Amino acid sequence: MDQTKRTVEVVGFKLAEWEMEGKKGVTAELYRRVALDGRQNGNGRALKGHTAAAVRVPAQLLGRITHMEPPFLVELTEEEMSNGKTTQQVVVDLRPVEQAKATAKAA
Repeated sequence: MDQTKRTVEVVGFKLAEWEMEGKKGVTAELYRRVALDGRQNGNGRALKGHTAAAVRVPAQLLGRITHMEPPFLVELTEEEMSNGKTTQQVVVDLRPVEQAKATAKAA
C-alpha cells in the first residue's frame, strides 16, 4: 500500500445525513484552500486569489474535526486505489496538524 501525506488548509466542511427515494447516506467533505491559476491572464481574463476544492472523507474521520473552527491545517493520509477502470486518491487518515506533530514526537 502506497500512502502519501499532505497538509491542507481547511476552509470549511460538511457532514450531513440525507435520505432520498428511500436511500440513506452521509455526505462527508472538507473544503481545502486552492490557488486560482492566473498564468493565462490577459485578453479580458483575470484570475486571482483562492477558491475551495472538495475532498471526500469518511464520516468517522471528518468527525475528528467538526468541533474546530475553520480555517485550520490538517494532515491527510491518502492511498491510491483502483476499481480496475479508474484510479483515485482515497483519504484513510486525517489529523489536525498539532495532533499529527504530537503523535510523531511520541513515536
